[in-house]
Amino acid sequence: MKTVLLRIWLLLAAALSLLNCAAGPTTTEAPGGSGSEVEGRILSAQGKPVAGAAVHLRSAQYLAWPVSGIPQPDNLTHADAVTDHHGWFTFRSVAGGSYSIEAANMHDSGIVLPCEVGDSAEKIILEPGSLKSMGTITGRINIPLSDDQPQIWVLVHGLERSQIISTLGNFSVKVPEGVYYVLILLDATIPLAMHYPDSVRVAPDSIFDIGILNVPPLRFFTGCKTFTCDSLAVRSILDHNNLATLAVDSVVGRDSMTGRIFRLDLHGRGIADLTPQVGSLSRLISLDASNNNLVTFPSEIGYCTALCSLRADTNRLYSLPAELSYLDSLQYISIKHNQFASIAPSLGYCDLRHLDLSDNQLADIPIEFCRLDSLRMLSVSGNRLCYVYSNINAWLTKYQPGWEREQQCW
Repeated sequence: MKTVLLRIWLLLAAALSLLNCAAGPTTTEAPGGSGSEVEGRILSAQGKPVAGAAVHLRSAQYLAWPVSGIPQPDNLTHADAVTDHHGWFTFRSVAGGSYSIEAANMHDSGIVLPCEVGDSAEKIILEPGSLKSMGTITGRINIPLSDDQPQIWVLVHGLERSQIISTLGNFSVKVPEGVYYVLILLDATIPLAMHYPDSVRVAPDSIFDIGILNVPPLRFFTGCKTFTCDSLAVRSILDHNNLATLAVDSVVGRDSMTGRIFRLDLHGRGIADLTPQVGSLSRLISLDASNNNLVTFPSEIGYCTALCSLRADTNRLYSLPAELSYLDSLQYISIKHNQFASIAPSLGYCDLRHLDLSDNQLADIPIEFCRLDSLRMLSVSGNRLCYVYSNINAWLTKYQPGWEREQQCW
């Protein structure tokens, strides 16, 4: 399952509307009062006419916006019809543009017929379309949990699809065979959304998994406020790392007064990805992720505003997110036995008391670390600090006398 990092932008206008119209059994007038007539026929997989199939004509860029009351563009035609006993449907007064015409029955079978309509009035007769089994678009949205987080939706361009994503971020949308573009609606009231960057090609009876979509916390994000939310966040981390049978209570410590999770001990659990859900743990004080397979931390850890202690010894870490410098409470960092060749200068702005960088591959220390003047323990043993500036030398000597004798200089 691949992980995709996505660009997020504020949509300047709420996307696309449904314009209601009167529909007869087989013929529908599309809004506008003039335009072309589009006619087509729907057949079964055996080539027989399909009566009573629902047919939806939608502009190719149409989105099934889930929130009413927001001003919508009025230039996007949509209409609905039902096939007659011979499988025929007709849309009249269709304005010029690109359309998707979806037909479906009650048995999870469907088809999408692309249709181009010119600006001048004409009669268009489409090639007959045969219903096929639906395919499925699946994926998962990785966004830190919050008790007051808005509902997140999955929308598909050109189709009448708007599905709420589950609490754990999973989604599954059935669509006919075709090529689609997917939009994730993060906040329908702003509106704020992101697109999956690639087209999605779906075949009958198949699953197209778009993978894990990592979403940075947005302006509405406040983190968890209850144990229920805390527990769901930890459960999501465990499940993502194939630890579905591991109980949440076995890896957490809870505050005796509030019941909130303040300690997360994932030591030696084979964790490869903490996921953005770690940022939901707004009362987390201590995190132990030692003896795992981590290569980095998600930037969302910068939302763990109560974090005091971070242990991540014996992993495969090569970087730490700059967002750790946001944590005013952070005093203890131990990241020995990793693969750091450099260290984020922003850590020099933390109020650290304990910093263990031993047994890495550091060849330099950022000048910003000279700001760390409250350290009680510093270790840089087992690195490659063979040539450092005089002010860094003085700072290291202050907190670890004889540090230079413990470097791997050859």
